[in-house]
Amino acid sequence: MNRYFFILILWAVLLLTFSCGTKTETLDEPVLAQAGDRVITVSDFIRRSEYTIRPEWCRGETNVHKMIVLNSLIAEKLLAIEAADAAEILQKQEIRNYLRGRKEQEMRQLYFQKMAMDKVSLNEMELNNSLLLAERTYDTQFIAINSDSLADLITEDLKNGILSYEQILSELSERGMEFPVKKVTFETSVDDVIHKSLFQNPVTKGQVIGPLRVDKNRNVLIKVNGWIHSPVISTVKAEQLRHDVVTKMREIKGRDIYAGHIKSLMSGKRLEFNEKTFKALVNSVGPLYFRPAAERHKSLKNRFWNIEDSTALSIDDVSGRVDDILDEPLFTIDGTSWTVKDFETELQSHPLVFRRQKFSKAEFAEQFQLAIADLIRDHYISKAAYEMDLDKDPRVQQKTQTWQDNLSALYEREQLLKDKNVKDLSGYEVVTKYLDSYFDNLSKKYSDQISINVEAFDKIQLTKIDVLALQENVPFPVYVPQFPQLTTFNSLDYGQKMKKEN
Repeated sequence: MNRYFFILILWAVLLLTFSCGTKTETLDEPVLAQAGDRVITVSDFIRRSEYTIRPEWCRGETNVHKMIVLNSLIAEKLLAIEAADAAEILQKQEIRNYLRGRKEQEMRQLYFQKMAMDKVSLNEMELNNSLLLAERTYDTQFIAINSDSLADLITEDLKNGILSYEQILSELSERGMEFPVKKVTFETSVDDVIHKSLFQNPVTKGQVIGPLRVDKNRNVLIKVNGWIHSPVISTVKAEQLRHDVVTKMREIKGRDIYAGHIKSLMSGKRLEFNEKTFKALVNSVGPLYFRPAAERHKSLKNRFWNIEDSTALSIDDVSGRVDDILDEPLFTIDGTSWTVKDFETELQSHPLVFRRQKFSKAEFAEQFQLAIADLIRDHYISKAAYEMDLDKDPRVQQKTQTWQDNLSALYEREQLLKDKNVKDLSGYEVVTKYLDSYFDNLSKKYSDQISINVEAFDKIQLTKIDVLALQENVPFPVYVPQFPQLTTFNSLDYGQKMKKEN
């Protein structure tokens, strides 16, 4: 049977729709299993089995494979409990900072939910208009303008009739630039400002839109040559289209609300770079960013960090290369001076995320500066989230605990296999030869502390499609920890049935 592998890109802040917490007294999410003081919710089970790659011995959709998945997740909790007192990995400051970074990322996403998404309301008239526009496939031409000042000048000239779109197109075409017609549908991935211009506002054939500002020194001028209107006929497709339009409108409105809120949060905070130190830092780390991806990944601690986002810059990229300027001031924000060492430490809990995936070496300094600005913004959002006690929210605690348990279990697994000859063994052989018996012993040892919600378990259905879920534009893009390869057991002959709550 052919296997399929998909990378699922998830918009970070909307992932909270899948979030679940630990405590049923504060959340509606049912607990699937409990081992000691650790719990596995139904959504935990689904995320860990569907949003990462399972090993071949439990990759299917059968009940046997489903039991192996549950046993594996319980095994991870048991190994974490066993490692709790001796796990050196959790005593390392860099790992503590990493887990803090994971927690704060969850806090910022919950903060977004509360400060923006919960405040979104849709206008029925706007929704109906967007439903009609969503049935269009536009023929467009895009002209990129990589200068804010030039975009402002073009805007003024177009407004006053001094310049036409055709003149701009002709001049740039003479320079050898090409602007092919692009088809844009409702599903096409474009920036919010472009999507709103085409699918939420009235559009006429031949209309010139923009220049629209996408980001700093990123603008686009759009010519709408025309469109094909394909009305949705079937009820099922109409319902799906309405769902998609509502979802998209809520996303965009939420991001607009949040942008306004963050502008207010950061009001009065001026970020000023020390030019000499910043230049020295750029010269030190800039070349590292443009290394081949394979070479860059060799320097990352993939075993624990799971970083595979080419738009991020981690502490491993910087450490050791800036020793001579560690105590130099890098920037000042809100009256506080950050040294290069302060910045380096912050990278342990917040790797830099670049806004654009591709840019030239000449643009690195600007993009590096923007990434630092985003890090500082997140620093203040995290501070605001702490002030709201979001670190105590069960959903945040549950997700953070999951990452911590995963690291502890990985460490314990490594210790168990340290003196074993596993070099030439397959993953399956390692588990069956060395780890199955260990899990069997642990399940008996903790049997009276393990309970399983059998009714909830029976309702879960697995798929057999390999998916790796990544979040966009966040310091830690991998959505869930790697699947724990700890057992192949396919029966539940330990623990007890979870009692129903009254």
